[in-house]
Amino acid sequence: MGHRWLDDSALVQVFLDVEDRECRHCGCKMHVCDHRRHRIETLDGPRKIVCRLVKCIDRTCPGHHRTVSPEAELAICLPRSIFGWDVFCWIGHRRFSRHWSVPQIRGELQDSYQIQVSDDAIEDVIARYQAIVAAREQDPERLAEIYRDVDDVVLSIDGLQPEKGHETLYVVRELTKKRVWFGEPLVSS
Repeated sequence: MGHRWLDDSALVQVFLDVEDRECRHCGCKMHVCDHRRHRIETLDGPRKIVCRLVKCIDRTCPGHHRTVSPEAELAICLPRSIFGWDVFCWIGHRRFSRHWSVPQIRGELQDSYQIQVSDDAIEDVIARYQAIVAAREQDPERLAEIYRDVDDVVLSIDGLQPEKGHETLYVVRELTKKRVWFGEPLVSS
């Protein structure tokens, strides 16, 4: 199922500019050379992000062939994503904290926020969310700090079957600190 967007006139437009427009190489002021437009879904409704891209106009400058994007874009959404950070975190929380199935997440997005997306789009978000959480949890200094005062680490592997769907979420939990270390969805068969 492809994502259907509203007409552009119905979307709230967000214009983003590069904050520091001075070229790193020659110090000249960079000028707008193009615009990148993409749409994202947020819990407050769909948005159209318009990024003003800039580059150095001095053809002899080594930075002339490099286009610079607004830094603020990453504060709104992940690159190449159709979801804002709020939807991204909402999906990840529902999946890993509440153990919702993909169809359950899709249904709630549609019912509560009028966001209609495919299972594939939600599965992509879940995979990215899982990668971010795994990277955070694998930081050895952070784990050492969290488990500094713990004498025993007790692990449990659980298969959580959602109310709807044919997918079981297998998670590895640490019982002393009551933390989920990671999860992996597998289709039951």
